[in-house]
Amino acid sequence: MLHGRAGRCSVPVSVILPAHCHTLTFLQTQDPFIRLDSFHPLIKILHMLGTTIAHYKITAKLGQGGMGEVYRATDTKLDREVAIKVLPESFAVDKERLARFEREAKTLATLNHPNIAGIFGLEESANSQALVLELVDGDDLSDVLKRGPLPIEEVLDICKQIAEALEAAHDKGIIHRDLKPSNIKITSDGQVKVLDFGLAKSAPAIDNDFDADSPTITADYTLPGTLLGTAGYMSPEQARGKTVDKRSDIWSFGVVLFECLTGKRMFTGETVTDSIGALLHREIEWDQLPTNTPPAIELLLRKCLERDRKRRLPDIGAARLDLELAIADPESTFLRRREGVAEKESKPNDLSIATIVGVAIVAIALTWLLKPAPPLPPDEPRPIRRLSIDLGAQTRLAIDRGPALQISPDGTTLAYIGRSIEDPTIDRILYIRRLNNLKPYHLEETKNVNWFCFSPNGQTIAFITGYGRLQTISVNGESAQPLFMATNDIRSIHWGKNGQITLGQLRGPLLQISSSGEEPKPITFLSDEEVTHRLPQILPDERAVLFTSHNKINSGFEEAKIMVQPIPDGKPQLIKKGVFDVRYLSSGHLVYMDNGRLFAAAFNLDTLSIQGESVPVVEDILYNDGGGGGHFDVSSEGTLVYVKGRTRKKLFELVWVDRDGRPEKLDLPEAEYGGFRLSPDGKFLAYGLVQEGQEDLWIYDLERKVIHSRLTSTEGDEFFPVWSPSGKSIAFVSNRDGGNRNIYWKRVDESGNGTLLYETLIPNLQIWSWHPTLNHLVMLERNQNGNIQYLPITGDDQSGWTPAGEPKNLVATQHSETHAMLSPNGKWFSYHSRELMGSQVFVQGYPPNGSAKRRVSIVNSSSVWSFWHPNKAEFFFTSHVVSSGTLRQVYSLNYHELGDDLKFEDTPAKPWKGATHYHLGGTLSADYDPSHDRLLLRQLVEEDTEPENDLNHLVVFENFFDYLNEKVPVEPPKK
Repeated sequence: MLHGRAGRCSVPVSVILPAHCHTLTFLQTQDPFIRLDSFHPLIKILHMLGTTIAHYKITAKLGQGGMGEVYRATDTKLDREVAIKVLPESFAVDKERLARFEREAKTLATLNHPNIAGIFGLEESANSQALVLELVDGDDLSDVLKRGPLPIEEVLDICKQIAEALEAAHDKGIIHRDLKPSNIKITSDGQVKVLDFGLAKSAPAIDNDFDADSPTITADYTLPGTLLGTAGYMSPEQARGKTVDKRSDIWSFGVVLFECLTGKRMFTGETVTDSIGALLHREIEWDQLPTNTPPAIELLLRKCLERDRKRRLPDIGAARLDLELAIADPESTFLRRREGVAEKESKPNDLSIATIVGVAIVAIALTWLLKPAPPLPPDEPRPIRRLSIDLGAQTRLAIDRGPALQISPDGTTLAYIGRSIEDPTIDRILYIRRLNNLKPYHLEETKNVNWFCFSPNGQTIAFITGYGRLQTISVNGESAQPLFMATNDIRSIHWGKNGQITLGQLRGPLLQISSSGEEPKPITFLSDEEVTHRLPQILPDERAVLFTSHNKINSGFEEAKIMVQPIPDGKPQLIKKGVFDVRYLSSGHLVYMDNGRLFAAAFNLDTLSIQGESVPVVEDILYNDGGGGGHFDVSSEGTLVYVKGRTRKKLFELVWVDRDGRPEKLDLPEAEYGGFRLSPDGKFLAYGLVQEGQEDLWIYDLERKVIHSRLTSTEGDEFFPVWSPSGKSIAFVSNRDGGNRNIYWKRVDESGNGTLLYETLIPNLQIWSWHPTLNHLVMLERNQNGNIQYLPITGDDQSGWTPAGEPKNLVATQHSETHAMLSPNGKWFSYHSRELMGSQVFVQGYPPNGSAKRRVSIVNSSSVWSFWHPNKAEFFFTSHVVSSGTLRQVYSLNYHELGDDLKFEDTPAKPWKGATHYHLGGTLSADYDPSHDRLLLRQLVEEDTEPENDLNHLVVFENFFDYLNEKVPVEPPKK
């Protein structure tokens, strides 16, 4: 019975429980009004015990949280014990939320995994909603951790099972949102069960900068002594009330892993607010990790616990691979962390902790790859294993051009194109990792590499730089040797056993050149429909060549064809349409890419044809659409290496940003935009637009907000538009004539596709600026280093423009100089050079005539584009954003002229608020509006919730040939 009265309470209130319970007495409250429903939780417990929901009889209470109370119950139909979660009343009164929850429950019912507690049903009784769940007997991980840190072996096993549960859920599109030790149970036989999957779905964020719907945070989240639960495990974005995705689970997983290793909570405080503040701002105490923590696991923790989720480990599957590696090879994995490694006086002077950890993880992976395996019985198949190799937190694969990685034919050496996150001077450079060594190294002379391949013996690499120069270099890093300078844009390379190097071109047939450096000769011939042959491979005995054919330069895989042609004089044969990047393997299989999947088929070398059906063998291999190829390679002895990921279509939008950082989208649809330039009066925009693999130039009327005209429409690509000083004509570059880039011009108001202005054999020709008074077109000669030139022209917009001489050098040094822009009065020009650390912007008098140059960009950064304010003395340049290979920030600074000198003020330069843009090759991605005080920027259209591809890992698939033979048996050759 209850003692008390409905009015003012002046005596203690007691609750008389059944005979086997004690009497609970509540002290008199200061609140003069107490209602019986103040004791709702207790009354509800008493009410629920012994009651029945559907055919489930409640027998005991198990726990309570923000998502409801959990009870033990008996399934009277199937005679089994279950857990019943009675949902909060808010679900019953909110129809929209209830409907959403029911949909989530149905989704959860699709999960069937040994490490996930199952859901049996959703029941409704007396206006309440209840979930019927699997009852898991065992200890909560939170109770286990109260006894202290766990042994390393147990941590690895438990967290691997947690990762497997998360991976299974993420594959179904389900996010846990409340992963913590109290939601993890360990059964008596060591099996891990993760509870409450998907039930902690966040409501829309409120004005408290945290996820108010988090299961264990109550409305009184600022009160001292409040249970911190979820607040200590939620991700930073969840704490800020932002959209939650699977990377939030990866953060929580890292916090749980840290706690298992240390026995201590990572983020705590007296209040929930304190706890949230700790997780948002407090430095992680890495020195709390036990000294025997495997380096692989410490590195995994650092990747999981990145506060910026764009830098966080994007896929829990990579964590599972790391844990499996650590479990499978304890002798090499359990390398002890050096005592005092976190202490300042113990840190080495020349290597960071991240470097030490990165080298250690390489050692772990390579020891696993190379350690001798115990002999197997003759009929026993070799183990098929997929391993993850970590490139280190400071290196990312450069995947924006050719295939980013290769493995030597004998499978002992990896080579990959990487860029450093912290050092902009190391951008698109070749890294070498010998599998019997602990540390990768880069080849200094391979900067700006686009395509590369191993020699047949694996000791030399042939590579193409961004300037079209073919060179070779030893894997030991000896001096690079030039072979020849291409007159076309090379798009692939293969080194055959006969010493011949085969090249694919942007436009044209396959070329072949001797590794000793003779003049290249064509070995294939284009049909009337074809424009390019790429991605070649010479078959054994040099009998034929495999390649990919395209009818358009930048067409995607849907329009590609894989072909084979006997050499030297055979007729091309079609193998398959709608696929690309074909490779013949020494196992007798043919593999090729089809929309991110690797297919395999048996291949007959005598008939040069596929035998039987093609079968998908590997999913989610990253590739470059538009003829770039897949990021994978297979050694002669049967090791597959690849980059796991999914290719995302890059769509852009053009956005105005004013000086206060306010954005305004230009009234053009999201599309594949190339470079763009605003007219001198700011009334028109010339821009490149890629459609169906082809780039043409368009004009947009900014005042009327309509498309003015399509400037070009040819079978080639047109790019790099430059306005004449009057704004009536545009000069541009086109490769419409056989693949070479030439300069054309056209009046904006006339029909046709423009008139040839200057014919050149310069590969990768670019033009940037038209002198306001001298009629010079400033352009780039793409030779070995890249020299800036100007082309003198004569004429006018009405009668036409013609050359007035040959191009002349403006800047020609041993360094690479590009992207030159003229000042409004033509007295100065800016350009970018690699002579200092990174890519720096310099300014010099025009023409130079011995005038001094000055650097105006930021040291230790990669700065490329620069441009001038047309109406006042202000200068702009772009610089890369740390950790991003493609994002650029616009900076500005004022200047004034002192006779023949130029003095810059406001140094260092100040960033323009909100002015970031996507950098795309040599195209201009930012420009100033002369009619308004604002910038126009090209920005990538991308959902923040979509995880980025993991460019810090390579997957190694051992004994891939054995796997292929199981999937696609190859008949032995007939005798």
